[in-house]
Amino acid sequence: SGSDYFTMSPSGLVHVKAGEPSEFVPLADWMRQSTLFNMLRSMRFYRYYLHTKCFNQWRANVRHKLFCQQRKVVADRLFLAKESFC
Repeated sequence: SGSDYFTMSPSGLVHVKAGEPSEFVPLADWMRQSTLFNMLRSMRFYRYYLHTKCFNQWRANVRHKLFCQQRKVVADRLFLAKESFC
């Protein structure tokens, strides 16, 4: 029913999810993963990854919309593309 939580002990971290087996991570492994994660997040590429991904998707959508508008304008003005000449 949506219960998802973590329990930390001196020996490690336990991730508990309803209806699934619990996952145990030794404290030394968790500390290493945490340190690596923080190191990666401090790099510019990873720090701004989601911002860049969203911006690039927005930019692609805008460019596609402008292309579709231009395609319609050209098709409406194109003499040989009119149905009466086909």
